[in-house]
Amino acid sequence: MSFLPLVTIYIVSKNYSSYIKDAISSALTQDYINTELIIIDDCSTDGSPELIASVTEGLDITCIYNPKSIGLIRCSNAALRISNGEYIIRLDADDCLLSDAITNLVYCAMQNPNAAMVYGNYIEISDNGDYIANVIAPEPDHCRFQGIAPHGACTLFSTLALNSIGGYSERHDRQDGYYAWLMLSSKYTILKDENIIFYYRKHSQSLSYSRSKLLDVRYEILSDTYSLFHSKDNVKVSAVLLFRDIDRYLSFHHSSVSASSCDPLGTILDSLFSIDCITDVYIYSDPSCPLVLHYLHQYPNLNLIGWDETLHSPSAHPTSLASFYRFFAEKLRSNGYGQDDLMLTISDQYPLLPKKFLQAIVHSTIVFSTSETISCSIYESEAYAHNGISLNNTSLDSTRYSRQPIFVHEGGLRCMRLSVPCRGVLDSSHSRACLEIDKVSLYKSSLHNLAY
Repeated sequence: MSFLPLVTIYIVSKNYSSYIKDAISSALTQDYINTELIIIDDCSTDGSPELIASVTEGLDITCIYNPKSIGLIRCSNAALRISNGEYIIRLDADDCLLSDAITNLVYCAMQNPNAAMVYGNYIEISDNGDYIANVIAPEPDHCRFQGIAPHGACTLFSTLALNSIGGYSERHDRQDGYYAWLMLSSKYTILKDENIIFYYRKHSQSLSYSRSKLLDVRYEILSDTYSLFHSKDNVKVSAVLLFRDIDRYLSFHHSSVSASSCDPLGTILDSLFSIDCITDVYIYSDPSCPLVLHYLHQYPNLNLIGWDETLHSPSAHPTSLASFYRFFAEKLRSNGYGQDDLMLTISDQYPLLPKKFLQAIVHSTIVFSTSETISCSIYESEAYAHNGISLNNTSLDSTRYSRQPIFVHEGGLRCMRLSVPCRGVLDSSHSRACLEIDKVSLYKSSLHNLAY
């Protein structure tokens, strides 16, 4: 490259004295010569400040020692404010860059003047630095189908683009990469470099370790993105509660409501009616059921679709949901819904599923412009493949794909556009995405976990 734009590398550390020296060394030994280094210690109590001072003594490095902890996101914004670089990259204090990382990322970024962020592949290592696996990052367009960003660590950003969205949102203490990806991808280009960029350390202190908290923050960011960019899209959303397991609910309703005031179907109906983007709410059930009539009386805006209207009973024909989807899509279109409007179906098997999941799956479908989104959990059991001689544990492969796990449809949620064909395999003109729900929430909200 004849012209070398300045790149700001910044490191934020809090109590990472075991790793910070290696991180600094990897930043200083880049073969790309036009860099500046900023180190922010966020009020460490493990001797990190003294270690940083000794390692950087006599070098042209900006070191900031916070007298009070302000968190990763505020530290990142502080680095952005004092950055002089055309590009900026955060190196987490427990990770390390490969020596040609900045060269490869900048070269990739300069191929497209509209590039806002560039990321690459990485090597996963253990707490003590032992090799675990080479990890292949997903392609930029693949990320939206999983509703996740490329790896937030060691991503090169255009400083101009990052400043155009006001830096990172300080409402959240993690998932800054997800926030930046959602904000930037609507108007800039996201690029992937195929080289290995860094060593990613996997350990329990990492902010990405708490899955439930991570997902909650992701839903909040998704909601913010919807409100900022898509709330005026005029997409109609019809929610349909598939109320089929009537006998079990009658038993639960009669035995528990008086004792605990727990009304599972009432809870989910309250949630649906409180979500602004949902236009209509339907219940699909036996029209003669007293409990259904109770809900129709309690919720005047609740609409009933009786089993007799679709000429079958779902409990008697459990494989006929596709027929129901077709029937209901036609009904909505006759009521003024368009091909790009949405139908959200909710299974009665998860009656205590919190409102945040119902809202997030609608927002996800709209924000990522997918044809269909289904609720999923990650399949975490060991998987085996036969090689002709024996079963091999595929989870031990030395090369794997980042953020491309096996998903299982759980949670009973499906949000689809009315144009989606009602069959298991979508054609090339349609795309199916997933909304991940953590297993703890699934267990707590499941009908099988309710005592009655």
